[in-house]
Amino acid sequence: MRTAETNNAEAVRLMLAAGWPVGAVGRHGATALHWAGFHGNAAMARAILPHHPPLEAREQDFGQTPLDWTIYGSLNGWHAEQGDYAGVLELLLKAGAKAPPLTPEVKATGAVLAVLRRRTKS
Repeated sequence: MRTAETNNAEAVRLMLAAGWPVGAVGRHGATALHWAGFHGNAAMARAILPHHPPLEAREQDFGQTPLDWTIYGSLNGWHAEQGDYAGVLELLLKAGAKAPPLTPEVKATGAVLAVLRRRTKS
């Protein structure tokens, strides 16, 4: 799991191809998909999603899903300046993740909020 936490999409891809369980958890009880969201790493999300990860898995510290981590990471992630959070969010929503109600309490970058607005209108 450390490979996902350290933002290594290629190592995650190789581990999944070798049979690593997609729902495995590491620090914080987070899955690799949580970390892909937190880092805004669309390549990692694309490597994980074909393995049918648990989209609504909740990590143990805050009870948040990978989509929640994506939203949070867009402002507070270690790679907030260069991550593709809107891209990860689109991938998660397309895969069937549930978007939160778009309320003033949802804090995210403009690009992430735009994706959420578009998805709530459709």
